[in-house]
Amino acid sequence: MRRVALASLFAWGCTGGGGPNDAERLSQALALPPDAVEEAIALCEGIRDPGSAGACAERVVVAVDGANKTPGARCERVPDGVWREECYFQAAEIARRRGDTDEAGELCAKAGPFINDCGQHLWQSALKSIVESNDEPAERRERAERLYHLWEPVLGDSSDMASRFWQRFYQHQLEQDPQLSFDLCEAETGDDQVTCRKSVGQLYLGRIRAMVGSPRGPETLCELGPQGVAALAAAPGLNVKPHPAFDRVLAGQVDWVCTKGHMGPPPPELMESAGL
Repeated sequence: MRRVALASLFAWGCTGGGGPNDAERLSQALALPPDAVEEAIALCEGIRDPGSAGACAERVVVAVDGANKTPGARCERVPDGVWREECYFQAAEIARRRGDTDEAGELCAKAGPFINDCGQHLWQSALKSIVESNDEPAERRERAERLYHLWEPVLGDSSDMASRFWQRFYQHQLEQDPQLSFDLCEAETGDDQVTCRKSVGQLYLGRIRAMVGSPRGPETLCELGPQGVAALAAAPGLNVKPHPAFDRVLAGQVDWVCTKGHMGPPPPELMESAGL
């Protein structure tokens, strides 16, 4: 998001009467040292395009607060909205790298609609490392539990960590297999098995969605129709071990895209109708 806004501003600028144009204001703001933060913010505020002005302020504030080891301290100086929320997102990452879990969680809680993705960024690398280790399955699970209980107190009430963490725990394991299947879930019981099965279904749906977003993806999906997952096996990531749930997920996505004409994410009811 930030790269797009800033790249656009650098490319086009904005000319006017005397004084620097927008691109020049951005360049000057980013070149100033941390002790000139007020001057830098003033330059950002002078940028005519509101989105670019917000992106500029967010970039300045994150850099200054990072250098001063006070992540998030100046995010209120960023215009209210998406760029202020992005500021808190980036500040949370800085706090995590410093090892301050409480502060990182508090900053994520201020990230507005980004809160769930912000929370995931705090624990996802560590979880992936655990899953990809050579430890025995029971030890990997135990280490994942410890990681969960490290972050749950600061993220559990404000984000979807309770569901997302364990879905990613299973999905990281599934991503290592060339053929997607429900086999991993057969060893689980109770709520763990339910979460595992949902993780498989969500991973398959995400891969179908990625295909739909590729050139001629919608045409490929609609020409196929809900004929069965075997016909998609050659597509990247779509080789699955036949299972009725995969067929139901595919049929639901075909209906959503080809019958109803939607290109956005399908509603949660799609997974429920697939029995997941």
